[in-house]
Amino acid sequence: MTHRVSLDRLCSLLLVFLLLGSVACAQKAAPLPAPDWLVDEAGVLAPVRVRLLAQHLREFQESYGIQMVGVIVGDLRGRTAAELAMDIGNAWKVGRGDVNNGVVVLLAPNQQQLAIQIGSGMEWQISDTTADMIRDMMVPLCRTEDYEGAFRIAFEQIMLLNKDIPWNVAFTSVADARKAGKTAVIQIASFEGQVIDIDGDHIDVRTPDGDKVALLPTKHTDLSPTGIQPGKSYRFSGRVALEHPLILMLLGHEPR
Repeated sequence: MTHRVSLDRLCSLLLVFLLLGSVACAQKAAPLPAPDWLVDEAGVLAPVRVRLLAQHLREFQESYGIQMVGVIVGDLRGRTAAELAMDIGNAWKVGRGDVNNGVVVLLAPNQQQLAIQIGSGMEWQISDTTADMIRDMMVPLCRTEDYEGAFRIAFEQIMLLNKDIPWNVAFTSVADARKAGKTAVIQIASFEGQVIDIDGDHIDVRTPDGDKVALLPTKHTDLSPTGIQPGKSYRFSGRVALEHPLILMLLGHEPR
């Protein structure tokens, strides 16, 4: 009889722990906000200010081809601000997938955190150090609860750094980029190629027609065994850095 009671109590405790674990997981798995240009989940901005900021971001994308979104969350869902901003960028597919030129600026007033997530294709214009400087400019405004001002200063700095950078694909082959000579510099080429070798500072690629080109990876390019791998083929997008020899700054890649 004693063993029976102990077993019942043990089962009850186990059920409680399972339920508590399920609740914790459910809290972490809370759905992300619905995508929009400016989302104020925390309700700290007047609706008219949200609409004006959203319009500003739409107009910038239409003019310069870069997609930026701003998000104010009431809860970080068990993540850091940087992790949640990355989750949102991936889930919403912020920016063009071929060149990875999206930006997510996230504020979490209740947790006193903020984050700026830059697409890998924009790391050539906005380094980690530059992003940190922009965040430092936002912090005093967030402390005074001027969240609109924090967004505006972040968006304006990012716009200034990118407004003269072309984002349309100018060349659909390495051969076309070579023919353009010096006029190809800073333009984007999109092409298929097989990775021949990966050195510490560049990726050697051969195109189907036998042309060779060097790609410069960003700081966050995945060159691990689960990332870009020698012997495999990809569709690459890169910005021409040097016309002879032809060297491109890697913007994006997709397995073929």
